[in-house]
Amino acid sequence: GTGQLAMPAIILRPTPVEAVEMWQRSATNPSALFTYLDRGSLRKLLEPKNYDSETLGNLLLTLETIAVERLGDIGSVGVISRLETYAADRQAAKEFDAATTGRLAIERIRARAKGRDAYVQELVRWLQTPDPAADSTEQEEKDYWQRVIAGGRALGVVKAVEAVPALLAKRQESAWSSTLLGLYLVRALARIGDARALETMRQQLLLFAWYVQPAQVPLEPEEPDVAWAYWQIRTKGMTQAQAIDEMIRSVVNGLKHPLHVDKVLTLIGQPAVPALVAALVAPPAGEHSESAQHIAVTVLSNLKAPEAVQAMRGLLSISSPGLRPRLAWALGEIGDVSALPELMEAAKDSDHTLRQMAAESLGNIGNSTAEGLLLNMVGHDSDPNVRSVSVDALSKIGTLSTANALEVMMPAEVNENVRAAMRVAVRKLRSK
Repeated sequence: GTGQLAMPAIILRPTPVEAVEMWQRSATNPSALFTYLDRGSLRKLLEPKNYDSETLGNLLLTLETIAVERLGDIGSVGVISRLETYAADRQAAKEFDAATTGRLAIERIRARAKGRDAYVQELVRWLQTPDPAADSTEQEEKDYWQRVIAGGRALGVVKAVEAVPALLAKRQESAWSSTLLGLYLVRALARIGDARALETMRQQLLLFAWYVQPAQVPLEPEEPDVAWAYWQIRTKGMTQAQAIDEMIRSVVNGLKHPLHVDKVLTLIGQPAVPALVAALVAPPAGEHSESAQHIAVTVLSNLKAPEAVQAMRGLLSISSPGLRPRLAWALGEIGDVSALPELMEAAKDSDHTLRQMAAESLGNIGNSTAEGLLLNMVGHDSDPNVRSVSVDALSKIGTLSTANALEVMMPAEVNENVRAAMRVAVRKLRSK
């Protein structure tokens, strides 16, 4: 089903819905992929979805590339002539990268026709393509990158465990390890799921930057996110409870980067809640035990877990200065009215960050009990950010009388941003 084809996106962009539809259509009829190479027809197909022009343009190119690569994965030699026409058309239009993608798909179809072993051997040869010569043209260099990337991707698609050493060796070459191009190869390793790749995957996650080109290529159907695959491999053979504990302990044991533990635990969902509440109340011993509490607060708030409210209320007044604002914020995200007394007390604290988070949460919970306190904060708090957030909170819980009070207070407010927030809140409250 769609859920199995579109796997969870953590660090990478999610699989386009249209790519899932493409996969489903092409599973029984590979020739259906040519629909996605006809830009006019594809545009007409997508226009009813009302994408903005930039999103539509990017999606058209993404689907075209995925379709060509998919033809290389599953197409028979009978589709080669149509792919040759596609590649020639793109070459004539000076769309050289698209033309290369087409030609590489043709080469892969021919190699696949010789059997899996021959196909894997050919792809490994692509992976081991020598670096371009110093006097290479720009296009020759691009063709080199494309061939290596296409070879790695295809090895991932067929889950070629025997190619793992070659993928790891390529990832260690300076051009692939010192830049984020290595992410292309690590995405292939994530598809294969071999434990030998675990350390390389960890290194790549530490290098990850969302804005680079390899991260902009969305997950294909059936492709696991690198972070998801990393934790699947690392916790292989464990029960779910053991895997959750391993993720929490990894943060405590001096992990400098959390390796997206919070997102993975959020995806696990309800089964992770008991261990997270336990880690919040009594974090595992270690140099960075409070980091486990921070992860727990983040995930429990993401899940809006009511089971965490009692523990958070108890910790709000006694935790470290770094954790208290996070607890106050999380209580607002969960939205349990029982937390009002603790949040109202936190709103009077000397720490302005804690006061700000408490005020925001009082607004999110949406109970009028806090109205008087928030009006007092607007009128007397020394920090303009706290005053502004208190105004926003009042816009959510206040009444017409609140609007009148804010109007009276407005002339005395010295900060223009706070005054602007007050004007917005008054309009909002009067329109209720």
